[in-house]
Amino acid sequence: MEFGKDSVVAVLSPSHGHAPYLVGAEIGRRIGEIARKENPALQYGVLIPLFYPGTQEGIMERRLEPSGLDNIYMSRELGEHLLPVMQNKQGYPDYLERLTRDGEKTQKAFQEKLKKPVKAVSLGTGEEVVVQPESMKFELMTWMQFATGLPAYSTCSFVFPEFARRVADVADNGYEGRIIQLPVGVTSEKLREAAAIFDKTRGANSYRKVFLPRIHTLSFVNGREPHVNEVKTPPLKSKMPRDLSPLPNFIYANMSGAGYGEQELLKRLEDFKRTGIDIAFPDTFAETARKIGGRILPESVMSNPACLGTAGRAGWGTIWEAYVNTPGKRFFPAKCTDGDFEITFNEWSLEREPASTDPEGGISLMQAYETDLKMFGIDGIDYVAEIIAKEEGLA
Repeated sequence: MEFGKDSVVAVLSPSHGHAPYLVGAEIGRRIGEIARKENPALQYGVLIPLFYPGTQEGIMERRLEPSGLDNIYMSRELGEHLLPVMQNKQGYPDYLERLTRDGEKTQKAFQEKLKKPVKAVSLGTGEEVVVQPESMKFELMTWMQFATGLPAYSTCSFVFPEFARRVADVADNGYEGRIIQLPVGVTSEKLREAAAIFDKTRGANSYRKVFLPRIHTLSFVNGREPHVNEVKTPPLKSKMPRDLSPLPNFIYANMSGAGYGEQELLKRLEDFKRTGIDIAFPDTFAETARKIGGRILPESVMSNPACLGTAGRAGWGTIWEAYVNTPGKRFFPAKCTDGDFEITFNEWSLEREPASTDPEGGISLMQAYETDLKMFGIDGIDYVAEIIAKEEGLA
């Protein structure tokens, strides 16, 4: 099959980990559903770089609605091109070095690739397809620094140049009595250099819309000026169906898809195990589960009454999961020790929200959840998809 000029393909530009491609895939799939209500004959697809072959597909098959899988197309060639400059277990200093050293040439080569036909495979059927450049109509960006050159929508928790400059400013001057210690290999100058590299293509003004949840990475900043094209949204996560399987009480471990921060999280989980509480993991972390005698359970059990809460690094994929699917329960953030400033800022933003804490360090986000429910009424995936579909003339 081939996507040509009369087709509509949304190109996803996700960053490291699992949350970015899941958020983008959910939004892209929902845009397709809206578009086909208007034009049932429309040939529509979402083109996604395949970063983690064998793992990424399985996670998407479990987490996305089966009806939308046929319209999700995975490209190994795009994933292999971008993976070398993405964040990984080596941590932020190594990532920043690769970003500033190789960012511009990676950006240029990425856009050149998208000017030629791209081969991909349907996640639902396994069918091989060719996506012609003229079918690629717009970009959904989820945390990635590299632009496709298409009309773009930012659908994540920050715009990179703004974030990098804020880290540099807080490192130099502190913020409300707080300081952050830059790890070896990271300097304020290097952060500002990275921001400058991506200003032209990843500055806020390069987007048709900048979608930012009400609570986001930089919402801790008093008097922060919103971008001129910024749209406030609910959390970018859909609510799971209620799971009522008979299970003993447990805490669900949301591990980082990028593979970092595992040791800090395991220390916290081992403390829970010593008190007799079961720990559940997704099957992609079976080896980690074996280390502490944890159980393997699907992500859907987070909505089970036996789930006492979730634990993980304070990345937004993990936070939104807890926020939307376990709002009255506790989220246990693992201590950030690897110089990931996004995690530190996320924690500061959470602390500004009305939340109850307990001696074990758990956080309840029930009040914040209820605030967003009153403000928006629907989940963030639907909210953003409806706006983009209208902007693109698909609804």
